[in-house]
Amino acid sequence: MKKYSFFIDDNIFFLKENASGKAKSVFDHFYLANLKKLHDKYQTKFLLNLFKGDQNSGFMLDEFPDCYKEEFAANSDWLRFSFHAAFDKTHYFAAPKCIAATTEEFIRDYNYVKREVTRFAGEECFLFPQIVHYVDSSPEIKRFLYNEGVRFLSERRSKFEALSEQAGHTVTSFPDPDVPELERIPFELVFNNVPLENVIPELDIRIVKEQRNYINIMTHEPQFFPSYWHCIEEHWQRLDCAFAHLTGCGYTPVWGSLIEKSDL
Repeated sequence: MKKYSFFIDDNIFFLKENASGKAKSVFDHFYLANLKKLHDKYQTKFLLNLFKGDQNSGFMLDEFPDCYKEEFAANSDWLRFSFHAAFDKTHYFAAPKCIAATTEEFIRDYNYVKREVTRFAGEECFLFPQIVHYVDSSPEIKRFLYNEGVRFLSERRSKFEALSEQAGHTVTSFPDPDVPELERIPFELVFNNVPLENVIPELDIRIVKEQRNYINIMTHEPQFFPSYWHCIEEHWQRLDCAFAHLTGCGYTPVWGSLIEKSDL
């Protein structure tokens, strides 16, 4: 069976904008409303990777109310949350222009997000991560994630293209050099970087040319928001186009965090 998974990184805005708890339904907000429309249309499963707070406004996850807990739980078959990072500029490895964080800080941040998701959405709505903010992290952090149940971590496609060229065939996964029990899999497309007219051609490289049984795709939350400096007007159209094409080509949506080696 051919499968695809989809995740959205850098989520915090939709929680901040729903934090008053005044809306009758959490799906009254345009972001979750549009995700639900796409799920209803294509059965896509959405994993939203969360920051623990918004550095600009000071909003933190523990400010989000638990009044929507039953509603989140009722939709946990398609909408779940995971840990991504403390904040946008937090990096759990060495990187320029970012705030370096230790393994201890990663574990603290991870446990905070897991605890808060369980509080406001229910235990069934939390999934362990399939990616770490800025992709890389220390060996100690990867060992911690493995002990949490993580078996696959997403990696940039460019690394797989280089490995495929060396091997003479398409490489679909490789063992993490620090924790070999962890497999690295590519995230194939980042839709905030793919214009609408390129969505189908880019997918067809994976579907037709490479004949991939599993396709791992993603985007980022901020570019959906009109208040964000780099809002993309056609962002929702890009997702609709991608899910329609994948569905038409026989791909079934799955949770990327729960795939098996045999799925690749």
